[in-house]
Amino acid sequence: MLRLVALLALLPASMSIAQDLYRWTDEDGRVHFGDRPPEDRAPEQLQLKPQPLLGQDDEVRQRFERLERLRSGEEQKQQEEERLRQEEAKQRRQKMAPLCAQAKRDLKALSGRVVYVDEDGEGRDVSLEQVAADRKKVSQWIAENCTE
Repeated sequence: MLRLVALLALLPASMSIAQDLYRWTDEDGRVHFGDRPPEDRAPEQLQLKPQPLLGQDDEVRQRFERLERLRSGEEQKQQEEERLRQEEAKQRRQKMAPLCAQAKRDLKALSGRVVYVDEDGEGRDVSLEQVAADRKKVSQWIAENCTE
């Protein structure tokens, strides 16, 4: 019985080598397996389906193809999201262009002689600190909103 178990344990390894496999029972009732038929008995030829090599069966191939489709879909989704981000950024730049141009003109004006005019059209005096603070605010707004 131990020989039969050992033979059956070696069977998968020998299946990759041997094309034909035979089974027969001797006069003592023991079942034997071999790659050559016995000369004194009529053996039964076993039809064995060869096992696919590790990682090469249909299920693995289908999983791999499904994974590739998912990756491809994810890449397409990321590309579309990037395209939308670029389009939104372009639209924002176009919308902000006139405001940025005005802010740059204001900053240039704040660099020279400055006269502040109130709602009545009257000029009023301002300190140099107020002009510097306004210049800083306009510069900061330009840096945040007018990147090119």
